[in-house]
Amino acid sequence: MVDVWFMQKEANRMYSAGELPYNFDFEPALILSSPDKEGRFPYWLGFDAQMAIKAFYDNGQIKDPVPSIFVGYDEKILEGQWRLFEWMINTAFMLKRL
Repeated sequence: MVDVWFMQKEANRMYSAGELPYNFDFEPALILSSPDKEGRFPYWLGFDAQMAIKAFYDNGQIKDPVPSIFVGYDEKILEGQWRLFEWMINTAFMLKRL
């Protein structure tokens, strides 16, 4: 993980110098390759899960190629809590309901 620290340090320098857009977000999970490493970069931790989701979508088993997400903020019932709901629609379930 030391290499990620160096990447973050360089990204911070580039951001301060105006070399990166204002909305740049450094996220190690989105690093797909590195010049000094062969193959898939080890920080793409969700790769296997993403490939499984892609296979389900390609085979028509799920409705969408990515999960649906809803983020909400509830200041009354949950006393200022954020909640995230994520789901996928199984096409076999959809067909049974029709």
